[in-house]
Amino acid sequence: RLPYVITPEGGKAHIRVIGRGSSGRTTAIEAIIAGACRAYSPAFCSFYLVDYAGAKLGEMEQMPNVGGYARKSDTDKVSRLIGETFRLIDIREREFGKRAGVVSLDQYFASRAADPVEDDPYGHYFLVIDGFPSYVDENPEVKETFLRLLNDGGRLGVHLVVSGESQNRIPLKLNDFFGTTVQLAVEDPAASLGYDQRQKALLRAIPAQQPGRCVDVERSLAARVVIPMFDPVQPVGEEEGNPVYDPHADYSAGIQRFVSAMQQLHVDGQGEVIRAPRVDPAPPVIDYSVAWDVYDRHRVQTCQRKLGHAPAPAEFAEWWSGQRPIDKHLPIGVSTEDLRIVTIPDMTSPHLVAVGEPKSGRTSLLRSIINSIALQFTPEQAQIVILETKYEFLTEQEELAKRGYLMGYSSDKTTSSEIVAKVKTEIERRNPSMDQQLTAAMIRDRSWYSGPEIFVLVDGVQAFGGSTAMFGQENPIDPIAGLVEGRNDLGLHVYITGPAQGFATTRMSSRIYKALSGAQSATLLLSGPVAEGTLWPGTGIKFAPRRPGQAMLVDAETMV
Repeated sequence: RLPYVITPEGGKAHIRVIGRGSSGRTTAIEAIIAGACRAYSPAFCSFYLVDYAGAKLGEMEQMPNVGGYARKSDTDKVSRLIGETFRLIDIREREFGKRAGVVSLDQYFASRAADPVEDDPYGHYFLVIDGFPSYVDENPEVKETFLRLLNDGGRLGVHLVVSGESQNRIPLKLNDFFGTTVQLAVEDPAASLGYDQRQKALLRAIPAQQPGRCVDVERSLAARVVIPMFDPVQPVGEEEGNPVYDPHADYSAGIQRFVSAMQQLHVDGQGEVIRAPRVDPAPPVIDYSVAWDVYDRHRVQTCQRKLGHAPAPAEFAEWWSGQRPIDKHLPIGVSTEDLRIVTIPDMTSPHLVAVGEPKSGRTSLLRSIINSIALQFTPEQAQIVILETKYEFLTEQEELAKRGYLMGYSSDKTTSSEIVAKVKTEIERRNPSMDQQLTAAMIRDRSWYSGPEIFVLVDGVQAFGGSTAMFGQENPIDPIAGLVEGRNDLGLHVYITGPAQGFATTRMSSRIYKALSGAQSATLLLSGPVAEGTLWPGTGIKFAPRRPGQAMLVDAETMV
């Protein structure tokens, strides 16, 4: 009998495992992982597993060529494994472009051996999603985002392995990219696209209740998928002279013995066990100082590249003080996808909306923003306004006032109006006019006006009134909305927090929400009720239960 072998390279780089329930889909994926481990070092070929089909794939978690495993409920781990996949594509595309003579994956690996890439410790990287249709149902945006992985990943050594009940359960625009198919039994063989009559006949001939029976579509032969274990599979009886096996037998003990044996299979020259590079999620709680330290090192590295040498502390401080405000960004967290530092996305809009339930992290976010401002700007370069009603920022306002950063603080509507009027006067005087003999360079560098960046922080925007004037009393922050509706290059930054409850409707009636939306401001979705439904029609973006401080950052331009 010929061995059943798959070779995921070139146009066959991505693999789909198709089969109805109890046909052996997960075991087939385990067989792929086991076969790769027997044939290749984990340094050359490694797997990262997302389990949307239950928990059986967890049997492979301790395989030496598995660098990460996540169940459906492990949302941070899932995001991290998928995020690392796209980060790796970005790195390899960059390296292919900058390394002379590198036009193939083998050439890249050879070049990397001589000149290592710090952020790319992988060989062939296989992202596995068992139960792919369920994953797509919960994350419909992947119909678009995964096109890049499927289109570009193969030539870069980044592969996708998925399983599904039938071909039509995999999105149509993705289906054609899977050049390798492990075809198990399906409910309707006639609906299997791309097969000739012989292949469909073989598919129809697969006996019921025999998991692992499949069709080798490359050679049009009946085939069987192995169970990854050394123990023989014992028959439970005999029928017409043929052994009969239990289709529901539990082979987990044998699989675990196989996994244990594989852990010592690959060792390096020093006798150390070789394992796949690990991909671990971000920690559940990240102190602001950790994010700041990483961002600060990036600042120093940028300075070093500009100056051509490592700067002394005083030299760096002088260089940083001379940087334009638009080149200074405010770190607010760490991405759960690729562990990069997340800053307020201010390239399109200098503003931010953060909404969530009580205790979801709204106020802590504003504290982080205050820290990021004070650590990067002098009082002459930045002034801060704080509007709140719950006295959460009394300590901050005292310290900011002492250090010269505080333009205004208010905990009630009356004084809020006075402070907002002060902001309005300062920003409006900055509007350019042709009398200033403007040039394109002046507009680009924002050099036609002088004065500090003004940061307005509103904690609990709902406490400052509705969307319209009531009983003859204007909403005190309406003038801020008017400024946001104007130019976005006048040094004004507005960061507001609000409740998750009712956000889907309030964002369409509140003037400040509408102004920020019109300015293409990003929105940070902290924990909120799923019952709010889709927040932006046609996007599928909803609130989700999240731990305090965890959020989804929605880009206003791309809505992802």
